[in-house]
Amino acid sequence: MKFASLLLGVALSALAVSANAACSMQGMDMKSSAKSMDQSVHKAQAAGKVTISHGPVASLKWSAMTMTFAVKDPSILDSVKPGSKVDFDIVKEHDGSFAISKATPAK
Repeated sequence: MKFASLLLGVALSALAVSANAACSMQGMDMKSSAKSMDQSVHKAQAAGKVTISHGPVASLKWSAMTMTFAVKDPSILDSVKPGSKVDFDIVKEHDGSFAISKATPAK
């Protein structure tokens, strides 16, 4: 099921880097790891999720909220930047979750 693009002043708040859209650094020894970070390159990969603060979605009877969505294709996010307003389409997945199938900068 595909829904119409939502032009609701949606704010793309941040890329989520875990299934819970949060990364805890509690318990890490930052002093010892800081020494190794000075001259090293560190790489990470996003989990293909994005957190969006959106307005009400009448067709789903959702109120305004902040949610983390899976992204059907990571290239969808190439044209949007964190903190920007976007129009986006969402589809219901087989497991009942919702995923972003399209996102473009809001006009």
